Amino acid sequence: MPKSSSQLKTFEEADAALRALGEALRDKARLEIAAQKQIDSVKARLAENRIGPDAVVKSTTKLLGKFIERHQADIEARGGKTVQLQFGRIGTRTAPPALKLDKGFTESDCIHWLRTKLDQDADAYIQVIERLRRDDLKLLDEDVLNECGMSVSQEEILVIEPAVDVAQEVA
Repeated sequence: MPKSSSQLKTFEEADAALRALGEALRDKARLEIAAQKQIDSVKARLAENRIGPDAVVKSTTKLLGKFIERHQADIEARGGKTVQLQFGRIGTRTAPPALKLDKGFTESDCIHWLRTKLDQDADAYIQVIERLRRDDLKLLDEDVLNECGMSVSQEEILVIEPAVDVAQEVA
């Protein structure tokens, strides 16, 4: 481990720091792999333990759904779209309106139809998202970019790459 001072003075000290960094990264990778194995094991046990309850939830929900369909008139006769029972409530409710595309139609088909049939009014129903094409803008002259409040900057970034000096299996 290199000195614990806040400055490295020689390339040898920097090299020792790289070695310590590499070892710490490998230790971290081993810990993460071990933790992931434990997580996978817990998830597998959970999946096994959920099989029974999931089956009960699925079959009971289906059974109650059929009951509600058959007894909708009885439920409404009790004064509403739902009825309160001892262990909960069953019935129906009206979902918020949802717009969906019919089978065989795409959003492009709908946009084309709106533009064809509604002319200028179609824009009220079609969302257009404007975004800057930054890669293309980088090619503009610096003066033009400055006028619209932009500039191109390119920073030097630090390179710290510990060597994989020991061929180790981390798994």
